[in-house]
Amino acid sequence: MFFLNALQGHWGEPAQLDWLSRRPNFQPLDESPFTNEYFTPEYVDYFYTLPAEIRAREIKTQKLPADGISNHTLRTLYRELYMRFDVMRQTRNVRLLPHRTLLTVESMDEAFHLRTLHGLENRRENFRADIVILATGYRASLPAYLKPLVPRIPLDSKQHLPLLPNFNLEWLGPEQNRIYAVNAGIHSHGSAEGGLSLMAWRSARILNHLLGKPYFDLAPNASMIQWWSDAASDDTSSIVNK
Repeated sequence: MFFLNALQGHWGEPAQLDWLSRRPNFQPLDESPFTNEYFTPEYVDYFYTLPAEIRAREIKTQKLPADGISNHTLRTLYRELYMRFDVMRQTRNVRLLPHRTLLTVESMDEAFHLRTLHGLENRRENFRADIVILATGYRASLPAYLKPLVPRIPLDSKQHLPLLPNFNLEWLGPEQNRIYAVNAGIHSHGSAEGGLSLMAWRSARILNHLLGKPYFDLAPNASMIQWWSDAASDDTSSIVNK
């Protein structure tokens, strides 16, 4: 973790260290009971049947199971700060700054000047730094080798790939020529698509579809949580045939 490494002096002792985050707090990875149910084949199959606007809403509520901070890191950070500033009484040169959305970064006068928006007060703030580390994640984009096929792929308004249940693309080409994509369907298959927990199941699903027969046994297991209504059960169990 960049911030913890900087705090512990891996690159020298900083004069001032700030952690700006857009999130409302420095929240832990959600590893609580039942959270793992998001990462099951049964939930993925059900998630796929939901309308696009419902899927988008659900994904926003599932940030912490995949993108939270590990409890070990948070405990280490807390103890480090407590020891330095409450026990050792060192000069407080570290700030944790949530609710800050980065607006601009400019290089000027041999430093970086950052402008942020405070999410609770709707005020703009200015920060000056010698070094800025942007831990902003990534935005998925199509690989260059797919660009010649883009006119045949009906992307949605957010440039998402149109994935079918078996991770094959819906495209305007010969039906026997299939294109499969993994780690490209959070919008269609849910949060599990961005991780490794269902890699074996995804691979088996694709191979079964390629072979045209259930070479791998992917019979659903009983879910600990019934996400769907009783009326939706038949719809959920039939999507693997598409």
